[in-house]
Amino acid sequence: MTLNVLWSDDTTQYLICDSARTHNQPPRFTHTNLEQLQTNNRGLTVEEGAQKIIPLTPVNAAALCGSEHEALTFLKLAKRACEGKPDELIRYAENCSRFATTVAVTDPTHESPFQVYQLDQKVISSVARYGVTTLGSLNDRECGFLSDAIGLNLIASGQHMTPRLKLVHALAYAMNMSAQFNLTAESVGGAFFGAMVNDSKFLWQPDIMYVLYSPQTIRAVFEPNEGSPLNDFDAHALRITVQVRNNVGISASLRTNRIALSTSELLTPDVRSWVQNWATPAALESFTNPEFFVFIPTSQGQTVIVENTGHSVRATPTSFDLKGDLVDLLASIPDTPFRCVHLLPNPEHKTIQELEDERQSAV
Repeated sequence: MTLNVLWSDDTTQYLICDSARTHNQPPRFTHTNLEQLQTNNRGLTVEEGAQKIIPLTPVNAAALCGSEHEALTFLKLAKRACEGKPDELIRYAENCSRFATTVAVTDPTHESPFQVYQLDQKVISSVARYGVTTLGSLNDRECGFLSDAIGLNLIASGQHMTPRLKLVHALAYAMNMSAQFNLTAESVGGAFFGAMVNDSKFLWQPDIMYVLYSPQTIRAVFEPNEGSPLNDFDAHALRITVQVRNNVGISASLRTNRIALSTSELLTPDVRSWVQNWATPAALESFTNPEFFVFIPTSQGQTVIVENTGHSVRATPTSFDLKGDLVDLLASIPDTPFRCVHLLPNPEHKTIQELEDERQSAV
């Protein structure tokens, strides 16, 4: 199964999907780059590697939910039959009940910016503007957390943010949740990829490095050393860089130096040629120079999004209080590569599980 998160604001439609494929063959690696076991509750393999966001035209995209093979077969036929026209796609979908899958398609010109096609049930529904919809195999707890976080913090009170920053925030919520819960047990997992569509173009997410941190991580980053403090991360923290190049999702663990590619046969039929063209020194160097860093606590703490300013870190002594807010710590260090963008709401330093327990007890 999968997880799709869809929402919109005045100008933009946003899509987020996980990258898990579920099958009954042994996985190539026992764990994902997030170091989660690639097995679900039924003993099936849940392996990262699927690109579930499919650009259809310069201003339309689809998110796949359910059988990847069925969804791609439908999209291949629909793209040929409808020439990318959303109205034609709706009529075409009404006669495609043989496909046992669900596909969500953006339509920036329509009053309802997403159309969701549950093909096997002959159900076509709309997602209202400013609404948040989650599709897939997660239970109500995780879906509710994501919907509430996006609805409250990105739609209701996120008017000051750019679309790119809203997308980074939502991806941070998703990766935070994935780090706190064992999502592969529910057939969801791997890296999360995001995209956005407005009335003029389709855009993939910016490059993001996720850092699962602890106080020891912060000390390793900011205490003086011989080289760049970022070189000390891997002894104390898990760093994962997530990016998209030519429609291929890339997840790179800087702890294991393993790269996982998330592909779609509809977008990248020849993965080997793509790898030969992509694997350059500049491409590999980009893993340590993302546009955004997202600090995610391994237990209690705050999730912080910071922008890479491109400055080097000065190797000078710096004193700080490890008990203080991480956001204050990062903001107080002069000439670092970080500019604090936003602190995700969690003022009491509680984990997602603790927040969820409180929410359940209040019901």
